[in-house]
Amino acid sequence: MIESDLEERTADRLLEYHASDGDPGWVSLWMFGGCELLYNPADDRCLVARLVRNLESRGLAEPRRVSSVMQFRMTDDGRELIAKWQQANAELDAMIDWSDLLEYFNYVDQQQGTAKRGGPTVPLNPADVR
Repeated sequence: MIESDLEERTADRLLEYHASDGDPGWVSLWMFGGCELLYNPADDRCLVARLVRNLESRGLAEPRRVSSVMQFRMTDDGRELIAKWQQANAELDAMIDWSDLLEYFNYVDQQQGTAKRGGPTVPLNPADVR
């Protein structure tokens, strides 16, 4: 059960990665080498294909074989799920108060940003921040 849940969540990440540039249509599985490296410490040569089959079984992706290359694309249900995730992420972003983080980045820029302009670099000490 845990293994199938992990595979389903990993397949969801693959779908999310696929949709990160909008809806690219048919995409070859070999294009997911970087994604595969993140989630494939056991070097399973069939991981991406298995994840696509997982998405297909849930109606989120449609695979096809063209010559010797396997491809897939999102289905309408997959696009709908991605839209829900994006909406949820936008709502979470709206609830976050970014002012403290921006203040921290401004502090870092004041301390270390001078190196970009050729000035001295002051090492950042986390104890100095608030």
